[in-house]
Amino acid sequence: MVPVAGAGGGGGSIRIPASLCGLVGLKPSRGRVSHGPVVGEGWGGLATNGVVTRTVRDSAAVLDVLAGFEQGDPSTAPALPGPLAREVGADPGRLRVGFTAVHPHGGLPEDADLTAAVTGAAGLLESLGHRVEPGFPEALGDPDFPDRFFAIVCANLVAEVEGVGLWRGRPVAVEELEAFNRFVSERGRAIGAAEHILNMLWTDGYRARMVAWWTSFDLLLVPTLGVAPFRIGWHTADGVAAALGRAIRTVAFTAPFNATGQPAISLPLHRTAAGLPVGVQLVAAPGREDVLIRVAAQLESTFGTQDAG
Repeated sequence: MVPVAGAGGGGGSIRIPASLCGLVGLKPSRGRVSHGPVVGEGWGGLATNGVVTRTVRDSAAVLDVLAGFEQGDPSTAPALPGPLAREVGADPGRLRVGFTAVHPHGGLPEDADLTAAVTGAAGLLESLGHRVEPGFPEALGDPDFPDRFFAIVCANLVAEVEGVGLWRGRPVAVEELEAFNRFVSERGRAIGAAEHILNMLWTDGYRARMVAWWTSFDLLLVPTLGVAPFRIGWHTADGVAAALGRAIRTVAFTAPFNATGQPAISLPLHRTAAGLPVGVQLVAAPGREDVLIRVAAQLESTFGTQDAG
């Protein structure tokens, strides 16, 4: 409908719609795009702003416009070597790429389309001269991550609800919230200040453990979603408890990189037998959007662009 659509992701909401719509979704590094001047950061640094586009070139060009430090920002991403638009078509060299189609945390059944999407992309990368091998950060399978991440989200949603009340001049009543937001808000109100700070400190350690993997590898290749493409309404069809479980499964491959602040991109490199798009995700070291764009453009030019279905 439009060449570029705005998007914001705290757990995957740039890459996930891109995957489901057969588009390109680039999540920038933490601090690459300012939230200023009024807001310093979203969801304790988990959230970032970006766009969804039809091509890698467009994502690169728009991020060149959006990127930059604003006075008062709590952090900023490392400087890029040059405009990202110039990285499209640049030779990435021979990179070491680790991949997995099955989430190491377990509890996520292997899906044939997710496996096909990742193995197909791995084969493409290998044919382009990259060193591709099974591998992923051990911390990606940390069983504590989902609960810690969700608790941080819950605490931040409570603050957002309180903020809406202050903005409009009267508190938000529980009945005004949709069922899932009501559930998340109630969970958030049960989290004390000390627990929230401890969750944030835990995430700092998790980030350090995760990013250490990129000292040996250049890129990680995984599915974008932890589930196959789904019908509208699938998440909430069977009540709040089911919605929470389905949401955690959906963001299993995206939320960890909101926590680490690394750049990641979803590419439309596969379709199901029914023609539904399935995205694959490449994740680079912190601040290395340039590497992502070089390789993503290389894959795009080899595979060919697909119109959104």
